[in-house]
Formats: sequence, C-alpha cells, structure tokens
Amino acid sequence: MYTKVNPFLQIIEAFKGVYSPESLYNLRKQSTGGKILYAIIVSILIAIIVCGWVVFTINTDEELENQLLQLPNFSYASGSFYVEEEIVLAADNSYLIINTNQEKWDLATLKKQAFETSSGGYKEFQKALDNSNATQIMLISQTTMVTYEKNTGEFIELPLYNFLNALGIRTFSKDIILDGYKGFVAKTGFSLGLFIVPFTIINLFFTTLFLALVALIINAVCKSNESFATLYWISFYVQSVLTIIRAIGSSMLSINDFRLSSICFIVYIVIMVRTLQTGDVTLRPATLYSLNDDLDDYLNNM
Repeated sequence: MYTKVNPFLQIIEAFKGVYSPESLYNLRKQSTGGKILYAIIVSILIAIIVCGWVVFTINTDEELENQLLQLPNFSYASGSFYVEEEIVLAADNSYLIINTNQEKWDLATLKKQAFETSSGGYKEFQKALDNSNATQIMLISQTTMVTYEKNTGEFIELPLYNFLNALGIRTFSKDIILDGYKGFVAKTGFSLGLFIVPFTIINLFFTTLFLALVALIINAVCKSNESFATLYWISFYVQSVLTIIRAIGSSMLSINDFRLSSICFIVYIVIMVRTLQTGDVTLRPATLYSLNDDLDDYLNNM
C-alpha cells in the first residue's frame, strides 16, 4: 500500500531501502514535487558534509595556525606589497620567489636569464632556472607579479593591484589574516557550498539516467517486468544514499574517491538485484485461506 512520506523523512526511507525493497517501491510512488524537494535537501546535506568538514578541519588545525604565526610580517595596501624578508619556496614543479625590496621585476633582465643570453641578473631566479624540477616560476615584487613557464618560454607580467583588485582585495596584513582567517574560511566554505548544491542536484538526476540503463540490464537478467520509470526512480533513491556515503567517505574518512565510487557502484548493483528479485510486495495477489477447512481439520483431530 502506497504511503506518502515527508521529503525530509524520505532520506531515512532511502537508507532503509538499502535492505528493504518495499521502502524503495514506496518512495518510487512519491510525488514529483516531493522528489525534487528531496533532491534539494540531499544536495544541501552533501554540501554541509563536504564544505562543513573542510571548514572545521582548517579552523581547528593548530599546526596551520602555528605556521601562520611563524610567517614573517607582511602587508598590502594602495597597490604595494611588503614582506619583512625574502621568501623562496620550491614545491613539486613550482618555484615561488617573493622579494619586496624589488619595486618591480625587470622583464628584459628575466628574459635574458631565461634564454641564456646573459649571465647576470637575479640570483634567486637563476637558481630556479637551474632547478630541473621547476617548470613554473612565479616572482612577486612590491608592485608586480611575473610568471614564467619553462616549457613554453612564456612570461606573463601583471601588476599586483590589478590581480588583487579583481579578487576584491584592497588591503591585508599578517595581523588581519590571523584575526580573521577562520571567518574567511567559513565564508569561502559557504560560497563553495552554494556552488555544490545545484551541481549535486543536476548530478543526482543525470547520473541516475546512466544507472537506470544499468538497471534495465539487471531487470532483464532477473526476469522482472519493471518499467523504465520505476527503475529510474528506484535508482534515484539508491544513488542519493550512495552519494551521501561517498561524501562522508571521501571528506571525513579520506578514502580514495575512485575506490569508493567503484565500491558504491557494486553496492548499487547488489541492491538493485535484490530489489528487483523481491519486487513490489503491494502488487502481489492476496492469498485466501479457507477458514471452514481449518475448522473441520481442528474438529476432526479432537
């Protein structure tokens, strides 16, 4: 018998559907509006899990806070960047040089060094050129930022004011960041969540389309006669549960996303096979028992 379920409670019913096919068949019969609202609620929940966990992890990371405290003093205002000391960082294929004693980098000098037409120039830039692992070098001075790509030989020069102004940054300093970075991380997480929600809604409906095609094969193998619409909506609810589990596994438990996706796909197949083999119990014909025969048997045995 069909039972109407509140879109919020549909999440619980969807998890019950992992072991109870009856719940999935009941959910399949919910209204279209209820299903859309359910997708929105699930997407918001996933955004909270993913973004909330990232924000919580960063804002409670004592090691990060200690690293920020150990940074040299720095500040930016009126188009000028200041760092108390020169900073040189090399990581993987990137090389960063920050020297605000330089008002701006002389692009002609940098090109001569890069193309080996001059032995003079900037000492740290030359070290970066000699580093075989570094394929991208970024140099930041008091007013400019220069990026050099070794593979293409391309230089890109950009005034810091233009770059930071495009990001809506007018001023910052070490003290400002230390006082407000947790709030900034929270705002960034919220903004990211606003992006994730519509993307997840679209993903729920369109990925379900692919899973429904898989369900058609399972439907044939199990010799079931379910319609494509039934297979689609059952897949929709199963996938929503697996998407929540993936969000928890990849963000909170740091499980490899490909491995987790593969496991979830196998789980989906198992759930669909059991669901289609069981079928919709509400459509099974009722079994009639003869009470008279039972009474006669009882009397004969007395």
